[in-house]
Amino acid sequence: MRIIAGKWGGRRLQAPANHSTRPTTGRVRESLFSSLHSQLGSFDGLHALDVFAGSGALGLEALSRGALRLTAIESDPRTAQLVKDNYAKLSDNSDHADFQLYQGDIFKLISRLHNLGADLIFLDPPYDLSDKKLHNLLIKLGDVKAFSLDALVVIERAKSAKSELFLPENFTIVKSKTIAETALYFTTVAQ
Repeated sequence: MRIIAGKWGGRRLQAPANHSTRPTTGRVRESLFSSLHSQLGSFDGLHALDVFAGSGALGLEALSRGALRLTAIESDPRTAQLVKDNYAKLSDNSDHADFQLYQGDIFKLISRLHNLGADLIFLDPPYDLSDKKLHNLLIKLGDVKAFSLDALVVIERAKSAKSELFLPENFTIVKSKTIAETALYFTTVAQ
């Protein structure tokens, strides 16, 4: 697995060895970031929030492309250490990006995200996380103001999901696309 573009383009990332983590494939990441580039124009100065970070590939790709800050959340302790190691390896301690990693269950860490104000949010939850739990998580993230005004939230789900994505009322799907077995939803948040 590699960073696709930006200042760290082509550099390798370590992937989690456990089977409970499902890294976003290079093809999906490339398509996702191509769509984001079309929508945002630039990543410069953005604050990215990567919930269910896994290897950290999505958030680290955003940093590589110019995001100023990354807040990552990963529940598994070994995988969280891998995110930290991937960032350290890429940044070589010479980077000035603001990087914060929280290890633990997102539902228990919500209060730490109070007034975070992230502009770009990646939600790539385990596919077995129910739509109802995802819906509740989005509401709680909004309640603590983890999103900035008009934030862009990218949600990754299995293409085979049996129902429509169940979003809170203040979320609007602006684009969706399917790549292989993955469905991507690009949503905006009205505060």
